[in-house]
Amino acid sequence: MAKVLSIEIGSTLTEIVEMDYKVRNPRIYKSLMLSTPEGVMDDGMLYGFENYAQALSKMLKAKGFKAKRAIFSVSSNRIASREVEIPFLKENQIRDFVLANASDYFPVNIADYSISYTVLEKLQNEEGAKALRVNALAMPSEMLESYKEFAKAAGLELEAIDYDGNSLYQAVKKECSVGSQIVIKIDEKNSIVTVMKDGVQSLTRTVPYGIEEAVDTIIYSHIYSDNTTYSEAIGFLRGMKCVNPSFDMEAYRQAKAQERMRLLEQAQAAEEGESGDGEAVDNPDGAGTGTDVGTGDYFGFGSSDEQKGVDDGTTGSDVSASGDFGSQQSLTQSAGESTASMQQEAAVLPLEEEEEELSPQMKELRENVTFSFENLVSGLSTVLDLYYSRTKGQKVDRVVITGIGGTIQGIDDLIANTLDVPAKQIETLEGVQLGKVFKNGVFGEYIGCIGATISPVNFLITEKKAKSSGTDIVAIGRLVLIGCVGLSAVLLAVSLPPYISATNTNKSLRSQLQSVVSIIPIYQKYTLSKQAYEYVNEAYKLKDEPTAHIVEFLEEMEEKMPADILVQNISSDNTSVSITMTVGTKEEAADVYEQLCMFESVDSVVIDRISDDTSDEGQGYVTFTAVCLYAERSEEDTLDAAETQNDTEDIIPEGNESDDAGQESTGDDSSAASSGSTGDADVSGAGTTGDESPDVSGEEETDSENGASEDGNTDDGSTEDAGSNSSEAVG
Repeated sequence: MAKVLSIEIGSTLTEIVEMDYKVRNPRIYKSLMLSTPEGVMDDGMLYGFENYAQALSKMLKAKGFKAKRAIFSVSSNRIASREVEIPFLKENQIRDFVLANASDYFPVNIADYSISYTVLEKLQNEEGAKALRVNALAMPSEMLESYKEFAKAAGLELEAIDYDGNSLYQAVKKECSVGSQIVIKIDEKNSIVTVMKDGVQSLTRTVPYGIEEAVDTIIYSHIYSDNTTYSEAIGFLRGMKCVNPSFDMEAYRQAKAQERMRLLEQAQAAEEGESGDGEAVDNPDGAGTGTDVGTGDYFGFGSSDEQKGVDDGTTGSDVSASGDFGSQQSLTQSAGESTASMQQEAAVLPLEEEEEELSPQMKELRENVTFSFENLVSGLSTVLDLYYSRTKGQKVDRVVITGIGGTIQGIDDLIANTLDVPAKQIETLEGVQLGKVFKNGVFGEYIGCIGATISPVNFLITEKKAKSSGTDIVAIGRLVLIGCVGLSAVLLAVSLPPYISATNTNKSLRSQLQSVVSIIPIYQKYTLSKQAYEYVNEAYKLKDEPTAHIVEFLEEMEEKMPADILVQNISSDNTSVSITMTVGTKEEAADVYEQLCMFESVDSVVIDRISDDTSDEGQGYVTFTAVCLYAERSEEDTLDAAETQNDTEDIIPEGNESDDAGQESTGDDSSAASSGSTGDADVSGAGTTGDESPDVSGEEETDSENGASEDGNTDDGSTEDAGSNSSEAVG
């Protein structure tokens, strides 16, 4: 296929390459790195990118990029991944199977995500049954839309969208096709760790740490300049060795000294072997130049460390492999072996001298930069432990470092010494023609862009399938459109007459409403008045509820009950009263029960429950609950009480006046009015406010002589009954 632009937008930097797309050995033609504006990238989402997209378009044109189709490699914690094992299916059936089971893989609303996958491995069990190990992926639809809009704003045609983890795997799977290897891509804020076994992806994890903390350390130290930019800080980390080979330098120096002594002893033994027959020399030399040299390089001895202090950060561990130790292996004479030992001793000393010559500021900077990678190395160690637990301790051959942080001087030695696994910076990519663009071997920051063009997972595959259908989709769309138009016409013809009729009816009702709109306030007042009447009526009904019996009951209790009983609770309604009491013994409880049965206000008494307990002081007590049914009152007594209560309510306001004012009314008219108001002597006496009660017999005679009683009831007995009822009502 033709060339494409592969773009990876990071939080601070954007990497772009122009290369072949989906070919066996793709070639890279151009590369470009530029700063990402602040706020444009947030965990894979693009925001406010209009100006940046236009600037990117102009930059591509100015740098001579010709391709218009673009592939984006996206790194985000919001992209969910799940490794699953599915039945062995044909390639064109896998996507449908993954989509059908996506809801089982991801506990989210699948409608809000775009689903894709990548086949990791073909499996076959002992019985010969085949299966596929698939990495299912889910990208939020809003994230997908942001890249569509960005490509449109930049004048690019969106070809595919890849996941950063897959981009890394596709780029290095041929380079790491033998043995067990860990590939770590160190970016600004995150790092992707992939464990590969014979070119097959075994495990992938994202570590939420990158080079950002180390870059900030360089910027805030002002060692480069007072206004160091992000790119300048990265260049400083590449050009100057700012990372120590170990977090614990004291232990590292001790190990280095022991290694140096061992090498010196081997060199002395080789010198002493010159006087022998030569056979004694071959054996120590073989040990010293073979296995021991690798150990020395592993700890950073020899010319490799010295070279790393001045190179551009692209040599990696290969330089140490071809250092002075390795160059002595071709010598066969004992004199040459003696020269090799002297070179080994000389190669060790400059490293210590270099450390001693460092300024205090540089030593502190190295220590701070080194410890800025502590969380990253710890996360890498966690992934390594997880791999060991899955593979029952199978060792990893090496760690391959890439990404924008892979070219930092000393990062490989730090990882190697901490994890006890050889580490190197990646320098070649098998199957990819780097060309003149990366002739210096520094391409780690573009590794995601390179891998995205090889075999992207492509979250746009659904739209691509729709486009590949071409004419059939268009024809079906036209038929559907014609059918919808015809159906709409039929529905319109059927529904139009009822709609017109309903419209006319609505207009008629609205005109009628306008004619009676004046009665709306009247109706509202009526509604409010009705609600108020109902409220008052309900309140009026409540006044007739008999409440006197609880008063009578309490008065009888106060009069007849012993003083040593303890009343714990009283609950009363219109028919009965429940009272819980505590006494000393059951005999006392029986006496209380007998007293309750003799109450005039009670018709019957039932003991609901009784308990015999002992207090903390050891004194016994009895607790029981008595339910007393109120004595029924005759209807005549109830009516008389109600009337007397009403009459009393009429008299009470007049009784609020002083006795002197009441005595101003003279003659029989005053007596008649008083008698007519109350109808009995007791209520009249209750209505006055003087110190002495009026003479009952005198008022009775006045009523009898004047005939002023409204109910005509002059009998003394009825007067007493009325007075009693009135007292009950007032009570």
